[in-house]
Amino acid sequence: MKYSSLIVITFFLFWSSGCNSNDDSFCGSPDKPTFSLEDLNPSSETHGEYIGPQTFNDKVTLYYFPFSETWGTCRNRFGSLNTLFIDYGGHTSNLQIIGVGKNNDTPIDDIIENRILPYVKDDDDNKVWETWCPEDRDLFILDRNGSYNTKINLTSGFPENNIKEIIDTLL
Repeated sequence: MKYSSLIVITFFLFWSSGCNSNDDSFCGSPDKPTFSLEDLNPSSETHGEYIGPQTFNDKVTLYYFPFSETWGTCRNRFGSLNTLFIDYGGHTSNLQIIGVGKNNDTPIDDIIENRILPYVKDDDDNKVWETWCPEDRDLFILDRNGSYNTKINLTSGFPENNIKEIIDTLL
């Protein structure tokens, strides 16, 4: 009985010490992240090119990590980001938004339908999901120098005004 508290505390410490996207010092906030993945969206200006943060020098970049390409919430959030991108001037602006899918075989047709944003799928070489440690539907924002600024989770809604404030500050 006297060791039961110690066992519970030890279990909690081991359980809570893993990769946690809320612990920015451990993962999820690479200072100047980089990767190179093929843009799979035929409607994107960079379709077929290998892109990543280093591709968009001098642009504020947002990276959206959807739970699934087929779930309605994920598709809707990517659609809202597409609209936001167009509102800022699309490809002529100093803003770029990229969707980063998981390393799986899920088709992307649903999430890219009627969208002009680049969309990439993670792979075994880049391991973006493993390196950045996003929670499902996280939006990572990098400044014009390619440095991590902040992240916002879009699961419970699309805080357009908050996102615009951050973008406007960084532009």
